Amino acid sequence: MTSLTTTPMNKQAIVHAFGRAAKNYDNIALFQQQSGQHLFDCLSAIPGNTVLAMVPAISVRSGS
Repeated sequence: MTSLTTTPMNKQAIVHAFGRAAKNYDNIALFQQQSGQHLFDCLSAIPGNTVLAMVPAISVRSGS
């Protein structure tokens, strides 16, 4: 049997860490989109290769 232990958390530190990381989300999303497009272009250029689907990313922004 496994016992669960609770670890004290500094909730303010967690909020602060997520806030710092959030500043990079848009840049990382753009990089992923550009990488995906490049991969799609490379795969499409291979003779006889068929790319079945490419679904665009959905951008979600918070109201704050």
